[in-house]
Amino acid sequence: MKKKLMYITPMILALFLTACGDQQIKKGAGESSTKTEQKAHKKEKKKAKIHKVGETVKVNGVEITITKAKFVKSAKHIHPHNGKVLQLNITVKNKSKQKVYVDSSHFNLYKGGKSQEEYYGGKAPISGDIDKGKKLSGIIKYDVSKAGTYQLIYSPAFSFDHKEIKWKIDVKK
Repeated sequence: MKKKLMYITPMILALFLTACGDQQIKKGAGESSTKTEQKAHKKEKKKAKIHKVGETVKVNGVEITITKAKFVKSAKHIHPHNGKVLQLNITVKNKSKQKVYVDSSHFNLYKGGKSQEEYYGGKAPISGDIDKGKKLSGIIKYDVSKAGTYQLIYSPAFSFDHKEIKWKIDVKK
């Protein structure tokens, strides 16, 4: 019996120590992964600059400029639910090496954290493929209630790094 215990005890002890060792390695790897994620998040926060109307911003080889923000009249038979129509004039230049698709659905407008709906009256919103080295200009209209400060966020549809561009848009009556 003592001989059996002599062989079994070291085997059990070895298995136990191996299991504990694996657990510590996994925990340590998770901690370093978390630290890396935290550093990346801090770096991303530093990069999250808020731009103004008229500034040209580059993301993934595409330059985007909000050239103008103003209130415009609504279409004759399509009245905005909130009372006003905010029009943003946008220019997009493709400086990448491939064709790029830009659409008004890649843009979202917020006021006080609340999403503003796009207004579909009159001229069609910006949308289309842009060949390399070419540009596209167009508009996006939003159904808003009043003048004030808005935030526009552009999120490219086919971005692997999930970059966003933000603009602060001040509109007066």
